[in-house]
Amino acid sequence: MQGRCSGFSVLSGAKDMNRVFMEKSRFRAVSVMVVVSLAVLTAVEALWAWRMYDETRMSMRRQMEEAFDSVIYRQAVLAMTSNGRFMSSEMFERFDAAVGEELLSAGLDLRYTVEILSTTDSEPIVLMQSRRTMPEGRAVRIDRSEEPIIVRLVVEDPQSVILRSMRWIVAASAAIVVLVALTFVYLLRTLFRAKSVEQMRRDLTHNITHELKTPIAVAYAAGDTLRSVPSIADDAAARGEYVDMILAQLTSLAEMVERILQMSLDEEGRTPLDVAECRLRPVVDEVCRTIEMKYPGREILWKIDVADDSAVAADRMHLTGMISNLADNAVKYSPDRPQIDIAVATGGGYVRIVVADRGRGIPRRERRRIFDKFYRISTGDRHDVKGHGLGLYYVALVVRRHGGRIDVAGRAGGGSLFTIKLPRYGRE
Repeated sequence: MQGRCSGFSVLSGAKDMNRVFMEKSRFRAVSVMVVVSLAVLTAVEALWAWRMYDETRMSMRRQMEEAFDSVIYRQAVLAMTSNGRFMSSEMFERFDAAVGEELLSAGLDLRYTVEILSTTDSEPIVLMQSRRTMPEGRAVRIDRSEEPIIVRLVVEDPQSVILRSMRWIVAASAAIVVLVALTFVYLLRTLFRAKSVEQMRRDLTHNITHELKTPIAVAYAAGDTLRSVPSIADDAAARGEYVDMILAQLTSLAEMVERILQMSLDEEGRTPLDVAECRLRPVVDEVCRTIEMKYPGREILWKIDVADDSAVAADRMHLTGMISNLADNAVKYSPDRPQIDIAVATGGGYVRIVVADRGRGIPRRERRRIFDKFYRISTGDRHDVKGHGLGLYYVALVVRRHGGRIDVAGRAGGGSLFTIKLPRYGRE
């Protein structure tokens, strides 16, 4: 039977590992697809914008050529030179002005010059030129020739005009890319969070199962002993001891169930707070006594710095629960002889309650998540510290309901320092 159970456990473990591997592979594939999709979308948008720019530039060049050819045709510039006549200065100025008007009528408000060149020599010689300055930088050059004359139009590159006309289209495309990128980022974050929640759910199931097994097993063993061993059942002292054992284990189970139920009610705000003046010194003393009774062999070293008149506006039951959870964690995650410091400071209308220890400490990367519901710092398969990820969540939840805040930091030399900030009772 043992062999069969062991074989089943190995097979089940292999299946779990295979499932986890498949989930990681699927998640990795989704992440790669998202990144590739974003890259493809960006490339398509960039290609579309470039093609639009290029087509607009070619269209404007055709408009320039048509406007230039129209003026040349109307004024018979090339025909005049081919018949041996030469253009006078007045005629050139009219021609130059006509070219500008034609460009403006085509919607091309660009700087330009017109030139008349002779090709009788090996290198063209400029015979006539517009009085305006030549466009700087890149320019569009359009030549029309009739031996031995070249009529040339030089127009500034319409790049700036095109970009100005396309600015809203480019801005809209960029906005779409950014929006899709943000959507993809949100999707990835959601997937990461879903993966984290799934991991937390598995950890919770594992932790609660582990915690339930011990009291159930102890209570079952005690009950079975009372039923199967008459000598113990007939002995009042022994019977009482076993009954107390069963009741203690059932109490532990009831406390865990009650805490989970209380979490649900507090999350919905259905449990009203009984806020009143709470003296902190009696609350801290009560917590210390309770923790010492819970851990009788730990030899806890307390360092209490709480003034007798320190008070806060809070629900006493929840206030005790907050400090008790922090102190309990401090003991659980400390060496055999824990050193727990509890201090209270008042100022600015608030009371600061500090619970510090010299234990393992909390890694910096874990500090922002330890107040999440069901979250526990991973310790592999070790279960030397029991819990189900609700203690610190409960503390943070109750602190928020009281209008306060909670922070955690590391201590020099090791350990953790939790600070609860609550509104002070009464006036300064």
